[in-house]
Amino acid sequence: MSNGEVTNSPQFRILANTLRSQIKHLEINELIDALKFLGYIGIPATSKITQEILHLLSKHVNELSLQQITFLDFVMKDFVKTPLVTALKIALPIVFEAHLISTCDLENVIQLGDLLKFVSRRPIHEKCTRHIIEALTEQRKMIDFKLAKSIIRSLCDLKRKVQYDEILLHHSLDVLTDSINDLSFHEIDFVLTQVLSKYTLGYDYFYHEEFLNACSRYIIEKQCSFEHGIWTLKKLCRFNHVNISLLDYLTSSLLKNPWFLEQGSVGVLIGFLSGLAQADYKPNNWNLIIDLVIKCALGHQNHQELPWLKIVLDMCVMDCWSQTLFEKVFDEEFLDKYLSRDYNTLDKLQLLMLYQCTQTLVPWSSSIQPPSKYLKSAIEINGTHHLSFPLLNTIAHGLGDHSYVLSGVYTKHGHFLEHVVVMRKGGFPVAINLNGDTTPFPTTQRKYVENLDLPPDCTIVALMLLSSSMSSINNDRIRGTVRLQVNTIEAMGIVVVPILQTTWMNIGESEKIPYLMQAIQHKINNHQATSVIAPV
Repeated sequence: MSNGEVTNSPQFRILANTLRSQIKHLEINELIDALKFLGYIGIPATSKITQEILHLLSKHVNELSLQQITFLDFVMKDFVKTPLVTALKIALPIVFEAHLISTCDLENVIQLGDLLKFVSRRPIHEKCTRHIIEALTEQRKMIDFKLAKSIIRSLCDLKRKVQYDEILLHHSLDVLTDSINDLSFHEIDFVLTQVLSKYTLGYDYFYHEEFLNACSRYIIEKQCSFEHGIWTLKKLCRFNHVNISLLDYLTSSLLKNPWFLEQGSVGVLIGFLSGLAQADYKPNNWNLIIDLVIKCALGHQNHQELPWLKIVLDMCVMDCWSQTLFEKVFDEEFLDKYLSRDYNTLDKLQLLMLYQCTQTLVPWSSSIQPPSKYLKSAIEINGTHHLSFPLLNTIAHGLGDHSYVLSGVYTKHGHFLEHVVVMRKGGFPVAINLNGDTTPFPTTQRKYVENLDLPPDCTIVALMLLSSSMSSINNDRIRGTVRLQVNTIEAMGIVVVPILQTTWMNIGESEKIPYLMQAIQHKINNHQATSVIAPV
């Protein structure tokens, strides 16, 4: 029978009348159970019988136990607003706070999990939330994977950081990692989506390397679909986490079934490309897939709403060169629409990098260029985000003084070089900053590396400090777009020394000069255009 058939039946009317006649004699638990049943069969909160139950509960609200409070709150979660519903929803958190410290069973982890779920979605005083989290942290060895899922969701729902929540979160993710084969893909995806949402809001401690690797292993060992693998890969990319095994699995699946890309959505293509490009990883037999990627990208080229500059840039990282797509993204009419939105700085920098590829790397004539107005605008903003130059003084002291280093230098192709030094054979620096200028952005005119007056047989070296976002969070793999940028610079005969900021910050002050000098000399000795750029 449907809910409507139940509520319209004579038997239900008899039952409802009996309930109303006995309602004042029911215990609190019985009232809440009756309320749950009425809600389940579709009796609205505005009905007389529901209102009578709510009225009785409101009279006894101060007598409710913690478990009754959380259960009643759950029962009422979908009730329409009425004065009684509103009054109870206001009163429940107040009574909860009053009873928590004195009545909470600190060893009952199941109840503690329910209490955490309640406080995570209500404006409860932080002291109460901390009390529950501390208790769960003390009893964390009793947490199984079902409770761990609930705890993770509750911690994701909290609006602020609470003391000890990091310990509890990581333990819960440890439990889930160890029990991951007991979960369905959709359960894993739900948890992954939740922790990613918090991570992207600035809660860095929601990153858990082992859990993300376990998610990748799950995809491989359970032989999940290509599409599910791409969903997981997309989320890993937003963490800036690289898992090579997952990339190999997806590529192997694609080699066996090319139609995954041919018939898949454009989101699948973008996710696959983005994951590989971010990791700067070309799997075995990648050359067998290049033509397929280009073909599929061309098949979507009429979809103007796609992030085409990023797509083509990722294709360049993966050696998927398409003159047709370059012509598309350099078309003035296309760019008029594409760059018309606000906050388009990243778009312009991507356009500039594509232009630099045409001047240095593409396997065809360099005559294809974007409109000059957009190219000029992109070059003007390139480098302006650099507000500090942590390497400057160390380079100057290592080489002798500031006359040997020039900062804030550009190339004719629009590259921004943080620092430039010039070395003669034997490792001797050349003075290129005769005025001792330490201002990276002069107000008069830009400094171009091509305008330097240099002696013969010397090497131009550009040093760049890479922020943590330019390499993967779980290892030192530089993003593919950064490597591509380095390649376009080195194609001009300039040696590039990339320094990871995370590495730089961990080096003692007394070690920074020898570290930097050794990095420069090592890179000069091994100078060659390569597809893998190793940070130092």
